[in-house]
Amino acid sequence: MYESMNPRLVFWPIKYSKLSIFYGLSIPLLISLFYQQYFIPNQLYFIGSIVIITFFLALPYYETKWQNINKKTFEHRLFWTSLLFRSIYILYLYSLTYFNQPDNFPFELNASDSLTYHDLADQIKNLPFSEFLSQLNIHMKNRADFGYPIYQALIYKIFGTFTLPVRILNALWGSYTVLLLSRIARFLFTEKHARITGIIAMLFPSLLWYGAIQLKETLMIFIIVFIFYNSLKIYFTKRKILKSTFYIIILSGILFYFRTFLAVIVISSYLLFLLLNSKSKHTIIINIISGFIFLFGLWFLSINTDVYQDVENQYTESEGFMERNLSNAKEKLGNVEYTTAAVAPLIVTGAFFTPFPSFLLTEERQFPIIAHYQNEIIKNIMYFFGFLGLIFVFKKEFFRKTIMFSYFVVCYLFVLTFTANSFIDRFQLVNVPFIIIFMSVGLINIKPKWKNLFPYYFIALLIMHISWVLFKVNIRVI
Repeated sequence: MYESMNPRLVFWPIKYSKLSIFYGLSIPLLISLFYQQYFIPNQLYFIGSIVIITFFLALPYYETKWQNINKKTFEHRLFWTSLLFRSIYILYLYSLTYFNQPDNFPFELNASDSLTYHDLADQIKNLPFSEFLSQLNIHMKNRADFGYPIYQALIYKIFGTFTLPVRILNALWGSYTVLLLSRIARFLFTEKHARITGIIAMLFPSLLWYGAIQLKETLMIFIIVFIFYNSLKIYFTKRKILKSTFYIIILSGILFYFRTFLAVIVISSYLLFLLLNSKSKHTIIINIISGFIFLFGLWFLSINTDVYQDVENQYTESEGFMERNLSNAKEKLGNVEYTTAAVAPLIVTGAFFTPFPSFLLTEERQFPIIAHYQNEIIKNIMYFFGFLGLIFVFKKEFFRKTIMFSYFVVCYLFVLTFTANSFIDRFQLVNVPFIIIFMSVGLINIKPKWKNLFPYYFIALLIMHISWVLFKVNIRVI
């Protein structure tokens, strides 16, 4: 039976919201004093300010309002409120493209990958299996990109070639992901953690943003979260082992066709979790059975596909990846001047807290990046608690239970850093749901003396943001 929490015990006090809102609204204005000609367009600053204010006021509001309702009611409200926020974002992002880049409508600003997925899905939706595979081989760089066009082709086959059903399904996947994250936090910690995790995930702007467009990240995150949820379900409930293991095998295989290295990290995270959590005889037997079935399933997939060859190919291609990525960025961005030696230290030291927001509109093609500056501000602020939570689970008794998530977060950060992608918000998005779980730990379990450093963190954040602006100004020779 669920026990109600102390109504006076709030883990996100309103003073945190006031500090965060003040900083989030002030930092763009401060930057504009020095680079007024490049300031964020007024309409984007206005919308960004609304998002920042809404997030930091809604967080304590929902925490207080929902803390004494029963678990079933909480999950019901969490899902439907998540779906409401994601539906609002669908309308907003449609409008943003329509009024600012009508040539890209009905896709997102500066549509690139989503347009590729759309065109290919439209081509293959009525083709027989053998023919659409040949089309995928022609248009996609490798098999790691096959998954989403096939998924989108199925949607187009059922609903017609319209973008709205894809976005609505993304909103549903995103809302269910929020629910699963809350349940994962309940497995690992307490009801308090489950509620804080769910509320933050429900409101988190970067998840809302990418959950309202036609890119693969929202579905990919759902697949990963569902795999991890079923892994914990086997361990904690000891029920429906075969069913959960079946889900894990199938979705792990599917993940190879979305992002290969990500599938490898997920699988190794799960196996490490099994290894470190085999203590009692009963648990050992269950873990051996589920681990054996899991490995057998992956072996079966490997002999019927070439996924392991894909892993080997991508590993070979990773040599010199940072150099190539930075070189490609220079070609795309045009007026930039930097070297790998200058950028690499910044990428490594800021990997966890990045991406930092772009405050300066130096050319029109940067508009889509500026348009979600508020997402990065909120993320940078909240990651203080995510960092504290991650450190906490490495030191305390939660280490074995949370190893699947801490290992995943650290490994994925390493991959992003190694490939010079840590400053790209879309790539960082995959880590966000699990860092949100650690945020709940940072808010609930960390001693007050560490949480009292939060106001001082804004000083460090100010230094990071100004340094990032100066870096961007320098490389663009403004």
